[in-house]
Amino acid sequence: EGFGARVFNAGDYRRQLLGSGQDATFFDPNNGAAQLARTQVAFTALDGLLSWLGEKESSHVGIFDATNSTRARRRAVLDHCAAFPGVRVAFLESICTDVDVLRRNYAMKLQNADYTGWDEDAAKMDFLNRIEKYEQEYETVEEDENEGKVSFIKILNCGEKTVQRRCQGFLLSKVAGHLLNMHIEHRVVYLTRHGQSYDNAKGKLGGDSELTKLGMTYATRL
Repeated sequence: EGFGARVFNAGDYRRQLLGSGQDATFFDPNNGAAQLARTQVAFTALDGLLSWLGEKESSHVGIFDATNSTRARRRAVLDHCAAFPGVRVAFLESICTDVDVLRRNYAMKLQNADYTGWDEDAAKMDFLNRIEKYEQEYETVEEDENEGKVSFIKILNCGEKTVQRRCQGFLLSKVAGHLLNMHIEHRVVYLTRHGQSYDNAKGKLGGDSELTKLGMTYATRL
């Protein structure tokens, strides 16, 4: 079982269309010209996503990776997608208050193309200023959005707590379940075949026969 999925990142579209290296002033909600440019870039990315969904039957889940952090922006996304029959929208909001996780995330962000050639301290200061610009207009997703029909998933501290609303349905429930099992911790994963079966001992492929004594010994030791 699998689903065709693809990420459409507004930041990547911005760097492709406008070039990289914009400083925090570009993300100031009071910078009208920059806000218009950011909106145009974001909806170019959304149009790319919607086109991809309509291209072939194997396109199932388009991830619009953008800062949809105001009610007005989310309303605009819903209105834009409404013109495409069969497209269901669910918002994913990640809320993080864990200082260690935030610190690691900031360090990762400083590696993207926006800060190529920047002094490390200057880059960190600029990114923190960018976050402050986002916080000035941030509005969490609320149940009364989209006339009370909004679908959303909220994840606190990478899985410490999860809230889901109107996520019923086959595909969306699969996505929600997948998110419930995601984590950012380092873990060791072991992959192994089953122990010897009677079909294996006979040189037969396929089937679902019982394990031999040797196979049971292997399973017990594993």
